[in-house]
Amino acid sequence: MDVDAPEAETGADDDALQVQPTATPVPTLTNGRSVGVQSDKVAELGPGTTVLRVPDKNVTHAAWNPRDPRILATGGTALCRLWTLAYSPAPPAAPTQSSAELAEGSPKQYTPTDLFDSTEHCFVTSMAWSPDGEYLAVARYNAAPASRGMIITCTKDGAILDELPGGTDVVLSLAWNASGSLILGVTHSDDVDSTLVVWDVQTGSSMQPFHLQTAVFDATWTDDHKFVVCGNGFIAEAHIEDHSINALQSTRFGEDSSCEWSKIRYDNVTRSMAIAAEASGDLAIVDSSGAMCVKRAHDAEITGLVYQPLSNPTTFPESSPRLLATASTDGSIKIWDARRPFDLVQSFGLGSASPALAMSFTPDGYLVAAASWDKVLFWKAEGGGMPTATWRGKDGEWQIGLDHHMNGINGEDEDELRMDTHSLSWDAHGKKLAYGLKDQIAIINFSR
Repeated sequence: MDVDAPEAETGADDDALQVQPTATPVPTLTNGRSVGVQSDKVAELGPGTTVLRVPDKNVTHAAWNPRDPRILATGGTALCRLWTLAYSPAPPAAPTQSSAELAEGSPKQYTPTDLFDSTEHCFVTSMAWSPDGEYLAVARYNAAPASRGMIITCTKDGAILDELPGGTDVVLSLAWNASGSLILGVTHSDDVDSTLVVWDVQTGSSMQPFHLQTAVFDATWTDDHKFVVCGNGFIAEAHIEDHSINALQSTRFGEDSSCEWSKIRYDNVTRSMAIAAEASGDLAIVDSSGAMCVKRAHDAEITGLVYQPLSNPTTFPESSPRLLATASTDGSIKIWDARRPFDLVQSFGLGSASPALAMSFTPDGYLVAAASWDKVLFWKAEGGGMPTATWRGKDGEWQIGLDHHMNGINGEDEDELRMDTHSLSWDAHGKKLAYGLKDQIAIINFSR
């Protein structure tokens, strides 16, 4: 599979990365929208792919702006950068061309903006766009010369708005409430202590931190002033009142509270929650009444947990299945009906010895993509069967996500396999998929 790489690798100080002209495109999606596929054959994606390179850095986060398809945020080791895509002018429309067929123009260049000076001892631990896409929150951690955590907020153009204190702990996750007025952070100092912090975006002030003598791994808002957290053997809920976090109410939805719950998602349509114990492969679904069902969903680690996005949630029929996807290092993507735990609607495989290391839906929920060591596969979420498309990096131009490292143990060298972090994100129009891995970001183009 060919990758359209830039003429020269882009360094951190380059002003722009020039996008090369694409070869004849392979038909995939109708007009770049997830509304239909022109061929039932598996399309090989390659022409139209651009690779952004960040030498001496390591990409662990890639997130397109949820509203503006020109802006991509990337973060990782010694990296916190916005990329802004400029387009060349679109050709004039033909007299018979409908507005839906108008071209967006050809990608011209990606202009990078670094949000702060990064060193090899600085890394981004979490980043999250506000719901309206106007602001970005980034958590970073400096390991040296002194351990220090910090959260910054900036505009979508990269103008720094505020620096929020993060203490000396690592911020594991950041989450905006639905109105974009509050940011919830989960910080971690070691395996037994965690802190919850809520920042008021308008004032830049933080509420009194809430300390817990237990490990909290993830959190999600259930409305503008309520959230749920999960951790080692517990799930708990809290709400914001009088500008403070009320005491967490520990909740046992089911009989088994021994799982190390590490990932949690909330669905506004069904008012249900999905919680995963990544290490054990267990999945829990909590319905609107608080009833909890638990199942061993995968035979290996769970790497992705996502409710299918809906274009118009308010008109979604109550009788329709509410799809929930899980990905795993066992090589499978499973699509469940969250209304009827645990009805398995679809199951996709990446192939022998190909773990699913990252997963992402298009914003309209039509396609789901999953990345393995060296490839990305695409399926119709509700269609099942063979992949709709595949992408594979070209040998010598794309580094795969598995390396052999020589580690000195007891004075002897030992060969160790090390797995890199994979990151997938669709742009707001579902036309471009960003795939971050090592010191590279592939922009896989679906605009045809």
